[in-house]
Amino acid sequence: MPVSTAVANNVGPAPVSHGAPDPRSPGATSASKHTSKSRTTIPTPSGKWILGKTIGAGSMGKVKLARKEDTGEQVACKIIPRGSTEDGHQTKADKERADQSKEIRTAREAAIVTLLSHPNICGMRDVVRTNYHWYMLCEYVNGGQMLDYIISHGKLKEKQAPLFTETSRSRISLSDL
Repeated sequence: MPVSTAVANNVGPAPVSHGAPDPRSPGATSASKHTSKSRTTIPTPSGKWILGKTIGAGSMGKVKLARKEDTGEQVACKIIPRGSTEDGHQTKADKERADQSKEIRTAREAAIVTLLSHPNICGMRDVVRTNYHWYMLCEYVNGGQMLDYIISHGKLKEKQAPLFTETSRSRISLSDL
């Protein structure tokens, strides 16, 4: 079976949100004043992961810090909602096509990242697909994005530039395979 099919069909158990009323809201907190902040746990074949604070967001979803329940290991958990956002201007057929396209792109990304192995690319630890979300657990690299670094530090110095460009070049050539 191709990896993309294996990843796409890996429908894992639903995340458990302690105290959150809506299973579709990852990391939701309890509305009760008597309970502490609740955390969503993601059960995977390698163990349970507890979602923490949001560390990034993009057009497809958000990224949260996750901690493995038994070891404390930290990973970045990319959370991608399944299905498209409601758009009153879309026909039912257009919405279904958009949902199918998003599902295929997400499964393809998970399969490709799972196959990549390179020191300059964050490796995939686990992929879980539930009824409402995809959860992609990747190695966590503390340090932020290159664009943020350049914005905060200004242009790169001549000695720094080769380090950034070599890393970027090797990432691009490997991911273009």
